[in-house]
Amino acid sequence: MNKIIYAFAASMIICAAMNAYSNSAQRDLSENVTRLHIIANSDSEADQTVKIKVRDAILNSADECSDAEDFRKTAERTLRENGFTYAAKAYSGNFYFPEKTYKDMTFPSGEYSSLRVVLGEGKGKNWWCVLNPPLCFTEDADGMISSEGKKMLRDSLDDETYGLLSQKPEIRFKIVEIFNGLRDKTRG
Repeated sequence: MNKIIYAFAASMIICAAMNAYSNSAQRDLSENVTRLHIIANSDSEADQTVKIKVRDAILNSADECSDAEDFRKTAERTLRENGFTYAAKAYSGNFYFPEKTYKDMTFPSGEYSSLRVVLGEGKGKNWWCVLNPPLCFTEDADGMISSEGKKMLRDSLDDETYGLLSQKPEIRFKIVEIFNGLRDKTRG
């Protein structure tokens, strides 16, 4: 009977430690990484094309924009320049993102500080990236995070969290993903 009690207690301690580790890694990412999420009006070819033009305009003006309103104005200007009459909305906040893998780094699923830009009805395919530190790629990029981008990311995160981003996806944030999944189920 004592062995069962000890095994149960050890399991509870391990679970508590893994939960604390998961929370720490996710908090570090959420506080130090800003994601950009652009949602197209629809899946029509025209709406998907203008979504990419809005993306490019936002990435090109990111240094000059100070808040969600500035990004909304950039999106709407781009829509008007391309003959679209629907509006854009921009929100800053914490939003859930699925796992994102670049060629040599993977960001786990979870909630991140984010800028979300919704074009028109916001019912189309979306596009996302890491806005800060600037790790967003356009279609012609090879998907590798530059040395400069890695340095900025390393400077933003603690060493342990940064190291986890470049581990094999099967191993890397599994603990974080398991506990995020359990936490999401308990929230309702």
